[in-house]
Amino acid sequence: MVEPKNFVISCADGNTMLTKTRWIRWNRGDAMGTTDFAINLCNPSCFASKMSLFPQGTVVLSRPMKTQHGVLFSELVVRYRADGKLSKFSMSWNGDPAFRR
Repeated sequence: MVEPKNFVISCADGNTMLTKTRWIRWNRGDAMGTTDFAINLCNPSCFASKMSLFPQGTVVLSRPMKTQHGVLFSELVVRYRADGKLSKFSMSWNGDPAFRR
């Protein structure tokens, strides 16, 4: 199993990504770690906006699925602090064609 330190979550242009990820747990059921979370908030537009970095967040990967590429985690949740408030970003690849056998 691969434990990536950095990866793009969505959009080919790196719209949302995890960096400097350290995995505390990585097994067949889930993975959990700390990460710096970066996201383009698209204000005023995605093209004109720069990435916003939120350091020292937590990341959980879960819901492993058998796919044509092997077993892959299909859900991701990142918790991070923005302006002192706890925020959450979540994503599911459950309907992605790559997750079909």
